[in-house]
Amino acid sequence: MARRHYVAIVEQGRDGFGVFFPDLPGCTSAGDSVAEATRNAEEALAGWIEVTAEHGEPIPAPSAIERLRRLVDAYLGYIEVDTFPGGCFFASVLAEVDMQPGAVRDRLVAFLGDWLARLEDVVREAQAEGAIDPEEDPAQLVFEIEALLLLANAQFVVSRSHDPIGRAHRGIERRLALAAGPGRPAR
Repeated sequence: MARRHYVAIVEQGRDGFGVFFPDLPGCTSAGDSVAEATRNAEEALAGWIEVTAEHGEPIPAPSAIERLRRLVDAYLGYIEVDTFPGGCFFASVLAEVDMQPGAVRDRLVAFLGDWLARLEDVVREAQAEGAIDPEEDPAQLVFEIEALLLLANAQFVVSRSHDPIGRAHRGIERRLALAAGPGRPAR
């Protein structure tokens, strides 16, 4: 079976952190810290897939366009719950060290490259599924999405208003509708 990537949504609650997989009904986890919740989520995912397969039930394939939306939602949700007062930790720290050579900068640049590559992979998968026009340049689309995410982060940090989050959502949805191609909704 081909390797599948499922979006995990991490939410902070009063007593810790919860994790759920939107494409896998009932696959949830929790923990006292993000690290613990993530470890538990990996176990929950493996167990969910194993039990589902043992019962002969199909394991749903996540749709690429929905994964792209969920990645965007997760990023904006992470900013909006104000986990870090400076917004996205990686964006803030990279802005601080972008001109300072060294291991920290190199790791952050690599992290950014991995994030953008993940988004481009999902865009290519959405193209293969027919949700995004095959003529659309994945790198350009991701560049525009990332620009909206970073601006939403910066404006939220400065204003503490949720307006930039909504603007980023609307801008990204408009861009995805355009990327779907003429007369085709981004599904």
